[in-house]
Amino acid sequence: STSPIDLAVVLCCQNVFITGGVSQVPRLKSRLERELLAMRPYQSTFKVTLGENPQLDAWFGAKEFAVAEADFPSLLTSRSEYQEKGAEYLREHLASNVYVSRAK
Repeated sequence: STSPIDLAVVLCCQNVFITGGVSQVPRLKSRLERELLAMRPYQSTFKVTLGENPQLDAWFGAKEFAVAEADFPSLLTSRSEYQEKGAEYLREHLASNVYVSRAK
């Protein structure tokens, strides 16, 4: 039987997109491909893609999302919400990362 953690690894690592300053590290893409191949189930498939404009990809993606999402203001965290809940707080919504516990 497949454990939830094993399933999360398989699902999480099917499409990896590398962007930002760290994407400029020499041979990063090939290293990620090699390490993912070693940790994934035998004959599973995955894809590692390097961003076209790593320095600005995140900005362009956020801009497109903000323009396309009609309910964008409701997805933002207000100053008072931030001050009340702290820097570690991330509201779960359609654009957020969902927390997956690695505890067994």
